[in-house]
Amino acid sequence: MIDSHCHLDHEPLHANIKDIIKRSKEVGISKLLTICTTFSSFEKIKSIIKQDEIIFGTFGIHPHETKTDIVDKNMIVENVKQNQKIIGVGETGLDFFYNNSDKIKQIDSFKVHIEASIQLDVPIIIHSRNAETETFDILNSYKSSNLKILMHCFTGSLSFAKKLMEFDTFFSASGIITFKNSVDLQETFREIPLEKLLIETDSPFLAPIPMRGKKNEPSFIKYTLEKISTIKSKTTEEMSILTTIILIDYLTSKPLMAITFIILGSGSSMGVPRADGYYGNCNLKNKKNHRTRCSALIKFNKQNFLIDTSPDLRQQLLKNKIKNIDKVFYTHLHADQTHGINDLRAIFFNKEKTNTYFWRFKN
Repeated sequence: MIDSHCHLDHEPLHANIKDIIKRSKEVGISKLLTICTTFSSFEKIKSIIKQDEIIFGTFGIHPHETKTDIVDKNMIVENVKQNQKIIGVGETGLDFFYNNSDKIKQIDSFKVHIEASIQLDVPIIIHSRNAETETFDILNSYKSSNLKILMHCFTGSLSFAKKLMEFDTFFSASGIITFKNSVDLQETFREIPLEKLLIETDSPFLAPIPMRGKKNEPSFIKYTLEKISTIKSKTTEEMSILTTIILIDYLTSKPLMAITFIILGSGSSMGVPRADGYYGNCNLKNKKNHRTRCSALIKFNKQNFLIDTSPDLRQQLLKNKIKNIDKVFYTHLHADQTHGINDLRAIFFNKEKTNTYFWRFKN
């Protein structure tokens, strides 16, 4: 899991950062994205991201603070570029509910953040409250640009969400989605495409049920994960993997986590020898035909994900010195897959947990 939005510079998180990190890892969080809101916030964040390899940060000014913390595009660009672990722009946007800052100043600051994110080619983390029309109109004016939009703690209407989808927007669900009075929001997230979903805590705010009344922290994200999994009719394991991969892919302009892709075999059923001795169209005198059937391995988050189980899987695993498989994904249904499953027995024989298999994901 990744907590895509937390505020580790706020108390009581900041004073207990080591325990917060420990509890985050215990529930399976692999990365924390701590979000900047003020100049003073950023000074703390630059120190916090050094505390542990799982912590990354952003630079930006919250709409509440635009009356005092005034930025220009160059300032944002320089602050993001100076540190490889600062991977996004924000939190920015519009908040016309509290109006803690003048609307014009909020709008001006929002535009500056957008322009900086476009120049940097990094995501922009957006806060929008009671400002759906204005938020959309401003984003629409940059529609032809390479926008990477992440709507933080999304609580907007379904119509707003559909309009934002025109910009290839990502939507982050917070603990609010677990609240009893969030039925409409739950229906909105039911309509948002699976591949556009992220999860967050916005800690220390918005603790999810059953932690309402307590100071929120990243480890509580498991409750939001459970709720969004139910809404999307997925297992928590599926949603955890999906939201993690989605965010990793979204933040590819800066290194967040290493992903290694290994092609184990690339032959077709008519291009390589078969177990029954029939060689199809394979000419063994041609070295190009000395291939094994299609399978692949993804090394990600200290786990090995196998894609498909070909009949010659054992040969593939031995050749690549692969001693452990954590999960198996299948891209298609074929009888040949069953032959490879048999080769996995040796790997899983001494494991305490039952192997996890996933067939094709369906939206």
